[in-house]
Amino acid sequence: MAKEVMKKIIEGNETYYEKVDNWEEIQRGQSPKITLITCSDSRVSGHIINKDMVNFVFHIRNIGNQIENNFGSVDYGVQHLRTPILLILGHTDCGAVKASQKDFSKETDEIKKELYPLYFNLMPAVNKNDKDDKKYISRLVQHNVDIQVMDAMNRYTSENTFIVGAVFDMHKHYSDKEGRIIITNINGLTDEDALKGHPLLAAIEENLRDVRVKRL
Repeated sequence: MAKEVMKKIIEGNETYYEKVDNWEEIQRGQSPKITLITCSDSRVSGHIINKDMVNFVFHIRNIGNQIENNFGSVDYGVQHLRTPILLILGHTDCGAVKASQKDFSKETDEIKKELYPLYFNLMPAVNKNDKDDKKYISRLVQHNVDIQVMDAMNRYTSENTFIVGAVFDMHKHYSDKEGRIIITNINGLTDEDALKGHPLLAAIEENLRDVRVKRL
């Protein structure tokens, strides 16, 4: 198994480097346009935005896409690389969110350290939502994204930085198609109609905004 995986890594990279035609630009330094915080879930990568994310996304990952766990890395993306967008991206059926609502006392101290903030942050949403609803975990995911956006707003106040909260919808909980990135929050704004009219989304066609801006 491990040998086959290693073979795939090397062969995949062989294909990759042959297709890249801007090595001189890459070698001069990075100039990403997005600081992206996602869950470590292997199904969620920068490539869900575009196939070629080299020098476009400064990608930070941890379980539950929590900003506080990686403030140093986020500081670097926002303050040093000056990315205009800080995108905090949760995903439907998040394992970290689910684990935070179960007994995780037997996990390692390091895992517990990352789950406790989720547990406490999600308590208001847990008390408000129906646990039998099939979208229950996704509602908690959305609430977690809101919390992370709030934490980011308390730290990053530049007029040149938009803090965007979103959910990668793998389960068609927000629309009729899986795999869409759904915008749920911009700089703390969560009203659907107000979000659709936000200046940051002005270049997106109205029919696409109607599909991609949703709240559960």
